Amino acid sequence: MSNEPTLVILIPGFPKDKNDSTCLPAQQNLVLHINKQFPSVKLLILAFQYPFQQKEYYWNGNKVIAFGGKNKGGLARRLLWYRVNKKLNKLKKENNITGVLSFWAGECALAGKRWSEKNAIRHYCWLMGQDAKKENKYITKAGLNGEELIAISDFISQELSRNYGLLPAHTIPLGISPQPVSTVKRNIDMLCAGSLIPLKQYQLAIDTGRKLKEEFPGFRMMICGQGPEKERLFTQIREQGLGENILLAGEKDHEELLSLMQQSKIFLHPSSYEGLGIACLEALAAGMHVISFTQPVRQTIRNWHIVDSVEVMTSTASSVLRDSSDHEPVYPFTMDNTARQLMRLFGF
Repeated sequence: MSNEPTLVILIPGFPKDKNDSTCLPAQQNLVLHINKQFPSVKLLILAFQYPFQQKEYYWNGNKVIAFGGKNKGGLARRLLWYRVNKKLNKLKKENNITGVLSFWAGECALAGKRWSEKNAIRHYCWLMGQDAKKENKYITKAGLNGEELIAISDFISQELSRNYGLLPAHTIPLGISPQPVSTVKRNIDMLCAGSLIPLKQYQLAIDTGRKLKEEFPGFRMMICGQGPEKERLFTQIREQGLGENILLAGEKDHEELLSLMQQSKIFLHPSSYEGLGIACLEALAAGMHVISFTQPVRQTIRNWHIVDSVEVMTSTASSVLRDSSDHEPVYPFTMDNTARQLMRLFGF
């Protein structure tokens, strides 16, 4: 049995290789920062659903055990949980497991809570966003308590308290790493990035773009992402005659998105619900102004504008475009600090 302290991470998915940059880039970054700051701590990553095949492999020196669940339900999912529990028991015999971290209050938290409780091992569950909504059956099913819950933001902490009467004892925002400063000309006025789903409300972004075009005839906007709303958004752009101004650019890998942020002035985030958009933090670090409806943290963040309507969103964007001289990088949260706060909970 290895004596080195070991942290087990339970997560729905993890990159299948080093080139898989679009799979949870923030969680990838967190693992790398834990490696850098706590080199004596061994990480074991158990990925429940993705990659879609069962395999064990190493990712940047960290062992990943993929169960290949493929998001199947019913009996297949229960068998998956059985296999996870069996693997955890085996890993405990081979490693000095001192803590378990579950990402999202879902099946990972259910498996992590039950196994950790049975083996008297410290467990934390990190709430990231929609898992704090009232329809999440796993919150009560897993028997999670406030002491073991980490909220990614003040908004998520309040949402969980409102829906379940549970107040997370810890709030740790996911940070980002410093980015190189670019001197590339910012010729994209507005950028959006995320899944094209109703929650994100990108139809409001297009409405905002249509109004800004009236004031700025050469207005350019890109919406990056894939999802079920794509055709509806494409139709909206075509019917409003915005084909030369607004581009549905499809999904971009992480490095390409960061490059586009360096070329853009405003990151528009019209989502109706958001834990703490990592893309928003990356946009700030790239020198962009962020405009959103949701306010994830209580503190005021420079160049992050919180608005309450499309009209105010449009007028705020207009003001930024008229005087867009401030493109200094802003770093409200860094991943170095995130890693330190997290590992402190586990006694490291």
